[in-house]
Amino acid sequence: MKLSIDMGAVNRAKANAPSYHDLATNFETVPVTIVFPDGEELVLSFLMGETLREIKHKVFDEKQLWGQDFKMYLGFVSQATYMMDPLSLNDFPAVCELASSKQSIRIAVVFN
Repeated sequence: MKLSIDMGAVNRAKANAPSYHDLATNFETVPVTIVFPDGEELVLSFLMGETLREIKHKVFDEKQLWGQDFKMYLGFVSQATYMMDPLSLNDFPAVCELASSKQSIRIAVVFN
């Protein structure tokens, strides 16, 4: 049996396929609400490609809290997902879903 491949069709498909850069949301800006244990909320804007380290740095700039002194969780304690360095917001499917549907992204802070 001889296998025949239409290379013209393959090349046309490649030309029409979106690139990774086109699909990536790294440069999309999203508002994130950071919720502290005392109920205080801090709303900051981040790029989807920003890492947790960068987010913790912004929290330090705003609240003078060292990143090693707390952990961040997506959602709330009952159904929270631990967010660890060096992951970015894009690495959490729930964040991508919330961002694409324009819903609120809430990150809970828990002190060590």
